Amino acid sequence: MTTPLILQIQTAALDSNSSVTDALRKAKIACAKLNLKEFEDWIELELNGYPHKTEGDLPQYRRVHGVPEGHNPFHGWQPIRFSDSKPQEMWSSAPINMTIPAIEESLKNAKGNGSFEFLYPAELEAVLSNSLNLKNVRLHIKLNVHQIVDILHAVRNILLEWTLNMEKQGVLGENLMFSPEDKKKSEAVTAQTINHFSIGQVGSFVQSAKGSFVQGSVEATTTTTLSQSTLELVQQIDALLPASNLPAEIHAEAQAALGELKQAATASQPDRGRLQKGLETLKRALAPAGETLLKLAVDAAVAKLLNQH
Repeated sequence: MTTPLILQIQTAALDSNSSVTDALRKAKIACAKLNLKEFEDWIELELNGYPHKTEGDLPQYRRVHGVPEGHNPFHGWQPIRFSDSKPQEMWSSAPINMTIPAIEESLKNAKGNGSFEFLYPAELEAVLSNSLNLKNVRLHIKLNVHQIVDILHAVRNILLEWTLNMEKQGVLGENLMFSPEDKKKSEAVTAQTINHFSIGQVGSFVQSAKGSFVQGSVEATTTTTLSQSTLELVQQIDALLPASNLPAEIHAEAQAALGELKQAATASQPDRGRLQKGLETLKRALAPAGETLLKLAVDAAVAKLLNQH
């Protein structure tokens, strides 16, 4: 007798030696048959990766922090320390976008005390190199194996809770078939899982490619996406500004420029010209700050935005 589909997924989720990829593929079949679009979208992202997503778009279990390092030709990889916690946190952030199949493949030969490297996008690596006055130095974020393994554990936990709740409702998928009653029951069960693990709204991520200042790729082909990307930039600069130690006059001008940009980006009908002008104003406000980390990062992000239209 064939094991019901939901119980097959449950068994795979329980077995730490089994393939998470296979479990996700089986769950995708169940979602397609039950018309569970939102949960299926999450599965698609786990199987195919999270391209062009901001760190905030990623599930919490994919937002990890490591140790920024630079390669010294005489001493090898050395940790990079910042005098303030804000830039330390920013430059240690490693949003893991890669697919579950790729993660599993990379872990096949990994040792428990080993490490992985997260490469900065080229634009951000240049910003960091310039701010630290490091020329021709390779940079990356060092992560340990357990941080990557934990991503697989998180996905297993989501699938396990989902299948346990489905089983409680008698939704099993005998012979890969589900009844109309199964479909009704599965909607509430799946919504509960999505809310519990905060993976809601993933459906909107599939078609969205907003990009981010943190990851060095901003796409702004329409006024709407330009306003969204601008608002994300404003929010990130707002978080970094208090620790930037800028002169009072520059700090005040930057705050004023951010305030205008926020109003422009959140307007009911965003105006492209106003957004462009606001971004240029922000660059001018920070220009006297010299080669500071914040100024260089803003220059790179604004240039990226303004060059996309």
